[in-house]
Amino acid sequence: MNIYTLFITAFLVGLSGAMMPGPLVTVALNESLKKGLGANLMVSSGHAFMEALLVFSLTLGLGSILNSPTIMGIIGIVGSLFLFKMAYDMVKDVLSGKVSLDMKSSNGTSGKFGPGLSGVLATVSNPYWFLWWVTIGTSYVALSIKNGTAGVLFFYFGHILSDFSWLFIVGLMVVTGKKYISDRVYRSIIFIMGSFLGVLSVYFLYSGIRFLA
Repeated sequence: MNIYTLFITAFLVGLSGAMMPGPLVTVALNESLKKGLGANLMVSSGHAFMEALLVFSLTLGLGSILNSPTIMGIIGIVGSLFLFKMAYDMVKDVLSGKVSLDMKSSNGTSGKFGPGLSGVLATVSNPYWFLWWVTIGTSYVALSIKNGTAGVLFFYFGHILSDFSWLFIVGLMVVTGKKYISDRVYRSIIFIMGSFLGVLSVYFLYSGIRFLA
């Protein structure tokens, strides 16, 4: 992948994950409701800080082993399998009617800490976040390193832009009291994103097999 493809696909993959309900969305909704969009931005910044640390750590850790085609192949294949599972779950949940855009606020870590720290805690308390980075994230960083520092930066900013964008949208819905996206439209978007992830998983699988071969 070139750096522009990395940026675009990182944004779309990140958006697919960001749009699924989870702890970070809940905290962002609560902070937006209580303190406005400025607090929403701080939640996103806390999340971005943790992701920057993780990308930096992965870059350092992978840099010394990426000369091994076997390691690269295994990373690619594992990432493709998890990506496919994510795509399958998204499409399945849409078809079964389980996906809904609920704008209600709920109690949680939000309110007990500042919005920035709440974003950090919501991130690290989610086991799915670690699993995503161990599989898909590691695969992406491995591909990014092939393009040098620019590749890693384009991947990171493409990925984190998706979180900032989606959390701002849902925060805006809460602050204005309006629901700009109906459940039907939301499900359609999730279905399209899930389908895109399925196609991307094939690319990751192909890349992994090619390295092993």
